[in-house]
Amino acid sequence: MAVDFVVEGSGLSVTMRKVSTLDELRQVATLRADAYYAENFSRFVGSLKKKFVEQEVESLQQRTYATSKQGTPFCECLVAVEAGSSTVLGCIDLRLPAALNGAHPAGVPAGDTAGCYLLNVVVREDVRGQGLGRAIMRAAMGRAVHTWGAARLYTHVEADNEVAYNLYAGCGFAKHSTDVRYEAETKLGQTVLLLADAELVGGGGGAAAAACA
Repeated sequence: MAVDFVVEGSGLSVTMRKVSTLDELRQVATLRADAYYAENFSRFVGSLKKKFVEQEVESLQQRTYATSKQGTPFCECLVAVEAGSSTVLGCIDLRLPAALNGAHPAGVPAGDTAGCYLLNVVVREDVRGQGLGRAIMRAAMGRAVHTWGAARLYTHVEADNEVAYNLYAGCGFAKHSTDVRYEAETKLGQTVLLLADAELVGGGGGAAAAACA
């Protein structure tokens, strides 16, 4: 999969595809380290980030290269790269449905064999606020539904993270209401499980979603 598109409203030219090189894996890991330690101002933060990047690259290699006996992957990492270059502007992971590979993806409620879990969506700081995060989410949703046959899409969000919640809500996610463990979203640090039905993706979901299918 690979698709070129312009992010609506910003004019940002992007190519969306699966991560393909070790350099891209390092860029993805660095984006995640920067996001994870964004509010850490200690003198050790540089060393912490370096260790995080090393561990995340190794973990990404294991997660994205592993396949089931049928040859189906368990996880994918998608990257949004600047058109005409290999510069990673954003990324997202997909844990694929159990019906494909026999392994239940963490984050999906027990018993849902057609559920796909989306996580680790990150956009580089200097291109945030231009709609790229939403385009990445919609592309991942389209691929999960049209390529991997997901019937339901799940993700978690911290209850007090309004920016992230608005991003997911704008992509059709709503609070999952069947599990009481995720009801106390007023508590500081509480994570809330969100759900989007595949029917919301339909045949569209934006140019990126459709083309990534």
